[in-house]
Amino acid sequence: MANINALKQGLMSAISAANPDGTYSDAAYAKLKSAIDDIVPHSPIPRPFDEQARIAGHWVTRFAQFGPRHTAGKPIEHDNQLNFVSFSAFPALPFRNLDLAQEIHHETKDYNNVHVIEPAGGGPKLRLATYGRYEVIEEEPQRYGVEFYKTRIWSENGHSDAEIRELLSLPADHALEKSVASPKLHSDIVYCDDTIRINFGSVGGIYVLERMDNPGVTVTLS
Repeated sequence: MANINALKQGLMSAISAANPDGTYSDAAYAKLKSAIDDIVPHSPIPRPFDEQARIAGHWVTRFAQFGPRHTAGKPIEHDNQLNFVSFSAFPALPFRNLDLAQEIHHETKDYNNVHVIEPAGGGPKLRLATYGRYEVIEEEPQRYGVEFYKTRIWSENGHSDAEIRELLSLPADHALEKSVASPKLHSDIVYCDDTIRINFGSVGGIYVLERMDNPGVTVTLS
């Protein structure tokens, strides 16, 4: 029987081998990919469809490959544009992504991506969330099909809507909560236990997330 704790330690060690800027050398990436390949067949939850309550939670991203291999050089903290994370609900304005979490609720079927961001060039931390709902069927028990329907930017530090717009260079009349119509996406939960989750995304992404005990930001987690 595989030693799951040893495999998890190897995975987290491989994630920590990033360069100071958050990128990975080819050798470090190969070791990380090997660690993922080693642990995936031993998931304690091989059929998430059957145990959706155990998938639910507040998860913080520890490694993200946003799409094919050539984008693995983009660390979680990176420069981005608002339109790319909001299905163009917000204009193509720059920001700095500081953190990325995911919140899933098995009863409401919430599947929300929650970013911590700051204005390009620095400034107060803000939240940007893209809200989705998932569906998983017995015939594809690892595959969470997701459609996103809303995006929102807000401050947890007392900044008014007008101040947020000014910080991000948004037009003065631009709503900070917008409906979106996303394509149908999916994410395969190929490994999950009480602390670690690994997802393979529909456009080639690979994500390693760690469960957090702190309360959810966009959903109420029991």
